[in-house]
Amino acid sequence: MVTSGKTIIEDYSNGAMSWRFFGGAMNWPFVPATVGISSDQQWCSGDYPDEYPCTRKIPEIIDPFTGKKYGAFRSLRPDVAAIHVTMADISGNGIMIGSEWNRFEMSRAAQKVVLVTDHIVDTDCMRQYPNLTRMISEVVDAVIYWPMSAWPAGSPGVHDSDEEHMFYMNDRLKTVEGTKEYVEKYVLSYKTREEFLKVIGDEKLKKLTNTSTAFLIDPYRKWIKTDEEIRKLEQQAKRG
Repeated sequence: MVTSGKTIIEDYSNGAMSWRFFGGAMNWPFVPATVGISSDQQWCSGDYPDEYPCTRKIPEIIDPFTGKKYGAFRSLRPDVAAIHVTMADISGNGIMIGSEWNRFEMSRAAQKVVLVTDHIVDTDCMRQYPNLTRMISEVVDAVIYWPMSAWPAGSPGVHDSDEEHMFYMNDRLKTVEGTKEYVEKYVLSYKTREEFLKVIGDEKLKKLTNTSTAFLIDPYRKWIKTDEEIRKLEQQAKRG
């Protein structure tokens, strides 16, 4: 899809994306760039592939205090951000175990935020660990309970990454036909949590959830709600 020109990829580093989301969260028009400059990440643009070096992707700016040249990242303000968290309460407070990457900055930059969570917990969990509650209800618009939602990637404390499936997925996505088949089976073939888990399969679920990082959830287990409790909460929400 990329080599054919049908899909355009604009390349930024993880650090650059964090800064771009941070700029959006701060309502800045741009962010001074100290990473991703003086390399092809600055000069090669998916939006302007015929321009090299491209001076529009990360344009140079001058530090008014030192006169040194830097780059400028355009700030990002997504319309909607779907963010995976390890646990969340029904109000939209969330805790992430493991690397945050740029989820915190994204949650503050986006116009609307949806948390997709492995566990629903009682709000007392957040009161016990307020310093770990990096997602706050004031910026969250919806919470979706979806176990294994990070699959085939891993969720520390919940399940390991499915590297076997990742190799398979990357192979299928090489062609238009393979992509279509993959999307039909692994994206469009289910509508419920139960149907999604059946797509992964009981054997694979057992293997992935038998993780050596399970102890990371131990401090929070007493607040995790059961599926039956969650169904009641969902029914209450539907009734308004």
